[in-house]
Amino acid sequence: SRGVGPESLAFDCGGEGPYVSVSDGRSLKWRGSKLGWTQFATTTPYWRLRRLCDGSTSPRLEPWCGRPLGIEFSPVTCDLYIADAYFGLPKTEAGGYLKYDPHSNEVTIMYRGLAFPNGVALIKDKTFLLVAESIPMRVLRFWLHDHRAMCPPQPFAQLQKIPDNIEADSKGEFWVA
Repeated sequence: SRGVGPESLAFDCGGEGPYVSVSDGRSLKWRGSKLGWTQFATTTPYWRLRRLCDGSTSPRLEPWCGRPLGIEFSPVTCDLYIADAYFGLPKTEAGGYLKYDPHSNEVTIMYRGLAFPNGVALIKDKTFLLVAESIPMRVLRFWLHDHRAMCPPQPFAQLQKIPDNIEADSKGEFWVA
């Protein structure tokens, strides 16, 4: 399966991949030169029209096909965290922060109502992750453990420009594009 318009890239906790989110709403996994890219996940499994969406390069179709703009695996749980700007999941409002469990193949809504989430990065000590939110030009912190995990996200940074993605480097510093 071929993908166009890659946005975010991640490796799973076993070092496999890379996994990439692409402009037609799919997340793909690299399975080596013999198998190439294969579909791994979509955030809109019931609404997504494969004939319309797969391989599309049209930004006009993103509201129907979904657009995972940030993906990140937890090295502790192997869960895949997804920031999708349009759907989140079927029958939910746009702008979801989602978690994919590769063991059960289930997607869980972690938070709803984000204004164009556009990237996700896990902090080095794995206590929280950051989600770049384009419309309000900010970065939010989502706690992953203890009592704070049940709380709404906290502002982490207010930006001067619209963020297009966020990544953490090996030192644990965050970079916003």
